[in-house]
Amino acid sequence: MKKLLLISMFLGATSACSSASAASTLLSNLPSGALATFETNHMSAAIDRANGLLNSALKVMGGKNAQMDEMNDMLSLVMPALKGSVGTEGVLGVFAVSGKHGTFEPGVLAVTRLNADARALLKSTMPTTKKPARVGAYTFVRSDDMFVGMSQNLAYAASDKNLLMSYLGRLSGKAAPRLEKAPAYAVPMNAVGTQELRAYFNFSAIAKVVRSQLATVGFPRLVAPVVDAIDTLGQVGAGISTNAAGLSGTSALAANAGGADKSLYSILTHNTEAFNVQSVIPANAESVTVSACDPLTNEYTARWLTRLDLFDPTGFLSDTQLAHNLEVQGRYLGDECAQVMLAGSMKASLSGSGGTMNHSVTYQKVTDEDAARAHMQDFAASVNTSLQAALKATRSQLGRLGGLDPEMGRQLGSLNSMLSDLARLKFVYDFKEGYLVTAFNQKALDSAMQATSFLADSPDFQAQNFALSGSGFQFSRPPATPYTKADLLRLFQAAVARSNLGAMYDKKTQQMLQPAAAVLTDLLNRYGGSGSQTSATENLVVTKSNINFRW
Repeated sequence: MKKLLLISMFLGATSACSSASAASTLLSNLPSGALATFETNHMSAAIDRANGLLNSALKVMGGKNAQMDEMNDMLSLVMPALKGSVGTEGVLGVFAVSGKHGTFEPGVLAVTRLNADARALLKSTMPTTKKPARVGAYTFVRSDDMFVGMSQNLAYAASDKNLLMSYLGRLSGKAAPRLEKAPAYAVPMNAVGTQELRAYFNFSAIAKVVRSQLATVGFPRLVAPVVDAIDTLGQVGAGISTNAAGLSGTSALAANAGGADKSLYSILTHNTEAFNVQSVIPANAESVTVSACDPLTNEYTARWLTRLDLFDPTGFLSDTQLAHNLEVQGRYLGDECAQVMLAGSMKASLSGSGGTMNHSVTYQKVTDEDAARAHMQDFAASVNTSLQAALKATRSQLGRLGGLDPEMGRQLGSLNSMLSDLARLKFVYDFKEGYLVTAFNQKALDSAMQATSFLADSPDFQAQNFALSGSGFQFSRPPATPYTKADLLRLFQAAVARSNLGAMYDKKTQQMLQPAAAVLTDLLNRYGGSGSQTSATENLVVTKSNINFRW
């Protein structure tokens, strides 16, 4: 915890007056080979918007009183400090450093540039009783299990001495490999571009560290496919920025073409020539995620289910022969899939009783409808029979545990409530214009099948101007009617009831929760919908997103 606090303090001390070239210097001197990085750049506008939200929340919570005045005073001090620090730049990197017995373990490096005020603030926290070590013009000392220093308007901290010295050496002009020049970093992060907040993960490098650790205990065969999948993910970069209309962001996945999990690589980078499912999705759907699902997906999923089958305590995977059925589906399903949340789903999610599942529908392109009809009848019956059997067995097990210990029985009460919600689910399906439509609620399926107006003709969907080919797109809109404070209070009440503490929810409790409900209602009603588009070129998969939000 102390280590995290120290790193957070350093990241919060970035100067507001550092130049754009100085901002790039913090990253450009990081050693190559990072497992992950977290970067901030010119976030002053984002902090102003967050400050506006906080001030609005304070007003919604109850107007003026001594406590609110105190919080406002604190914000008036904190926000300028944030704008003058992390609002300009901050960099934190996670690296693999040498551990015991020739293994590797994560090491953390954080660096910031300080203005006079931040330097004065941090100077009092620096150890003064030890003689500092030096790398060029930069000094550092050990503080517990961290190495920290301040020199030439820079503050830096690392959990590993060699890692810090490596950074300071590059900072002093030493010629050595640098992160931003490494293709593993540059390819995804150049696609992400300049953002206020960015993150980078090198999953291939993480897989190597995992293999190193597992080698000391004997590499379990069951874990090998997991590590292969992580390695195949390659490198991922993501960034997000605020704007007057809300937020925008970009993510980039550079899949590892040399990874051992060839099926996963194919699934990650799959494109389709045309999407048409928007022509059968109801026009008033609240959320739609359309993807180019590689025909290998079902076979790949089945392979993982077979590995997990041995650990399934309910027997559901075995009884449904789910892995086998997914493989059969792969013979008649195409490469166009959609996950749809029908109108009312967002409000239903506040019920806390499986309401979302009652509004969820999936669409999958069918290449052989006769084969699909012949298979789905038995498949659906198998799923429903096995689901009820699994729930019955689980209830019986929970009952026995509760009988052994009354206190445990009370704690398991919320699980029984969840099982009751699941017991109401029923896997149903139908076919519409070349698509297999599935749901776990007959009413949801009927709504999808009986729709007479469709998303493709909706003006707000058309305004997104999606490219109807490639890897996929996502579209969502806010609920047709705004949230109310009563909606949130019902959610709180349902959560308390499901935790077996229903007796505690009285008028006094409701009154205490009203300010929180008011704040959440205000935030939810600021959301104005979102859209994103994904495209894959060779091994690089890029998603560009926009979220409408009223600051």
